[in-house]
Amino acid sequence: MDGMEITQFTYFQQAGSLQLSPISVEITYGLERILMLLQGVDHFKKIQYADGITYGELFLENEKEMSAYYLEHASVHHLQKHFDFFEEEARSLLALGLAIPAYDQLLKTSHAFNILDSKGFVGVTERARYFGQIRILARQCAQLWLNTRESLGHPLGVASDPVHVVS
Repeated sequence: MDGMEITQFTYFQQAGSLQLSPISVEITYGLERILMLLQGVDHFKKIQYADGITYGELFLENEKEMSAYYLEHASVHHLQKHFDFFEEEARSLLALGLAIPAYDQLLKTSHAFNILDSKGFVGVTERARYFGQIRILARQCAQLWLNTRESLGHPLGVASDPVHVVS
């Protein structure tokens, strides 16, 4: 909109290394960017969040503190331990057949990786190793979830014949 990217379409042919049929699409948009255009402001901090309150007044301190944590104070040693713990926990949950909590732990491994990466800790070789570990867990979570859905008969997700409507 007026040269500012506000929407992104992503087509997914695979999820968790499993082929999707049909191919799925995700549409994301930048709410803050849309509001900037609607309100005619040049910075997200100037968005009017409510009467007399700007987005910046509401969220700027959070942004500053979290940036300080991610970029300056997060402990690489602790984050590596967190990654390993979350990975181990995900594997244990997968072994128990618990796809949803295993996926939750997978997301935590990804978050720990992202913080390590933001600190500049992750080199090319390390990145490949972390991605590989996360990819394996994602594949296992997806396969377990697919198996679980199949064993339940795909409730709320069965492709069925069209309903004949009488008018």
